Amino acid sequence: MESDNELKGEGNSYDYGARMLDPRIGRWFAPDPLERDYPSLSTYGYVANSPIIFTDPDGQKIRLKFKSPEARDAYIQLVESTLNCSYIVTLKTVEDDLGYSSEIVLTKIDGIEANLSEKQKAFLKDYKGAIDAEATVRQEIVRNDKGTTVGDFRTNKLDIEDVKKFDEAGEFGASSAGSLIHETIEQLEKCQAGFCPGEGLAEKYDANGKVDLTNYKGPHSAGIKAEDRANGNTRTEGQKFDTFTEKDGSTTKQLVVPTANGSINVIKKNTPKPITPKK
Repeated sequence: MESDNELKGEGNSYDYGARMLDPRIGRWFAPDPLERDYPSLSTYGYVANSPIIFTDPDGQKIRLKFKSPEARDAYIQLVESTLNCSYIVTLKTVEDDLGYSSEIVLTKIDGIEANLSEKQKAFLKDYKGAIDAEATVRQEIVRNDKGTTVGDFRTNKLDIEDVKKFDEAGEFGASSAGSLIHETIEQLEKCQAGFCPGEGLAEKYDANGKVDLTNYKGPHSAGIKAEDRANGNTRTEGQKFDTFTEKDGSTTKQLVVPTANGSINVIKKNTPKPITPKK
């Protein structure tokens, strides 16, 4: 009997865990095991035929739990509106040891041309990357939570009403999509570092007596990079306010102020790029 390598040649079968790939023809030897979640796509395709945008390294999912139906609806509406309603978000109920039993399924709608901007494409790529990552992102979606300002790294909470405030405050600085993907990627990086919800902050003091959150810096930095891509600008953090360098050369100073009712006020001030007089 001939072996697999005698038939296909040495190294011509790639094992992706869920199924095997023949790289010579770019085809799988078996259908996608999650084909029921993506009825509009070919069961033998790879990442919706968009390998430049998406990857699928044998990953898991984004798993959520919601404080209320209103929090659930607001989260879904924000993701779908960010993608011009060319994708739909559905929730699949799964068993989860930590209680995050709503699994995100993101499906492109057939026949709808997305016409996504570069910022929207960046959000989609990072969001799909979190869905397809080997680690499982877990977040609790809340509304006007007095203990959460936008997102809480330790508890995995995301205040969706706080996230919405960034778009309401104006087009410059942080966007709601940027805020959402920041918190998502931050939790992905936290999980990849081996920390569960409620864990992840190893506190110690630096030479100046300030708290150094050593396990927070890496995930937070990754979150800011994803946020920058979705915002279309570059964020620099400050002690009192953050400064954003916009693509048009202007700068935006942004201040986030928590309120007594668990919400936030977002204050943005954009300063146009100075005009250099012609000599």
